[in-house]
Amino acid sequence: MLSVFTLVTANPGTTRRRNDDLVRPRLDQLSLSPDFKITDEPTTREYYWTITMQEGAPDGFYRQMLVVNGQYPGPTIEANEGDTIIVHVKNRIPRLGTSLHWHGIFQNGSAWMDGPAGITQCPIPSGDSFTYKFKIEGQYGTFWWHAHAGGQLTDGLHGALIIHSVNDPWKRGVDYDYDQILIMGDWYHNTSAEILKALDTPQGYLGSQASPPPYSAMFNGFGTWNCKKFDIVSG
Repeated sequence: MLSVFTLVTANPGTTRRRNDDLVRPRLDQLSLSPDFKITDEPTTREYYWTITMQEGAPDGFYRQMLVVNGQYPGPTIEANEGDTIIVHVKNRIPRLGTSLHWHGIFQNGSAWMDGPAGITQCPIPSGDSFTYKFKIEGQYGTFWWHAHAGGQLTDGLHGALIIHSVNDPWKRGVDYDYDQILIMGDWYHNTSAEILKALDTPQGYLGSQASPPPYSAMFNGFGTWNCKKFDIVSG
């Protein structure tokens, strides 16, 4: 079945940036290359990331997002068991600190690189930089990285972290043909800062102190929303 949709949106008094300035999903980085060499020879993999605030509309609703190097989802880290990961992070978010957490990574001997702001490190101040360095030891599989300060992962600040190993019983080209990353998650139309500010009031966010329900679901950076809720301007 083929479905064709025409979406018309407008918002009085608001000037939108050109569509080519919006954050766009990078699907190419979510299909892992068969040329990646899976080996037990350790190496160092180094990344340079700049975190910025940028407008996007991944489900059709315009809002400010937090992104790494202009990408959503964020860059994929692909490494082998035994490798050392170095990530140089520049925080260019206006007025907000940030930090990154490497979800599921053991951090043996490097607990201060784990990332939760206020627990293992201070937030990276706006305009400042921080370098994460840790070694992948005794584990492999599918992981992810995400912001760990003020709920910022809900603003788009997350990505995949894939660790290969020669000890993996599933062999590429024998047991499967290729690796395809699928990132799923909740999506909100307010920034995390707006949501947290509202939750600190007696009224709460959308009239409740409970964890807010998402507006839509994201699949590899794409989502849908009830377009009937848009304001349509005649003329």
